[in-house]
Amino acid sequence: MVYNSIRDSSAQQTISVQSTFARRNTKLNAAVRLMRETLETPMRTAELASEVGVSRRQLERLFTNHLGHPPHTYYRKLRMDRAQRLLLQTDMSVLEVALSCGYGSTNHFAQHYRRASGVTPSKQRFRISGLNN
Repeated sequence: MVYNSIRDSSAQQTISVQSTFARRNTKLNAAVRLMRETLETPMRTAELASEVGVSRRQLERLFTNHLGHPPHTYYRKLRMDRAQRLLLQTDMSVLEVALSCGYGSTNHFAQHYRRASGVTPSKQRFRISGLNN
């Protein structure tokens, strides 16, 4: 076994796309898989729908019915989860993390990150480094 990093107690365990959903909807699974593969360059909902072979409205219904959120909200959650992992487990700068998660500026990234986690990216990193000292 190879461990890339150690998860803290609040981190969610990564599981397969198919295991995530109670129903095995192939279009929804394909959309989530595509989202995970394109976090650095997020796709618009219409593009995503076209790639998986459904209408934009149908994709929105699938996400809302199965996951409780529209596609763009789920996408942002995936991006924020990745950002948190990168901030806590790498030495990447906040700018590098922002770019890696599909944000063109640190300001826009910091706003979304703070809204999602309650702290700025810099404070998130400081909290953890403060615990390690």
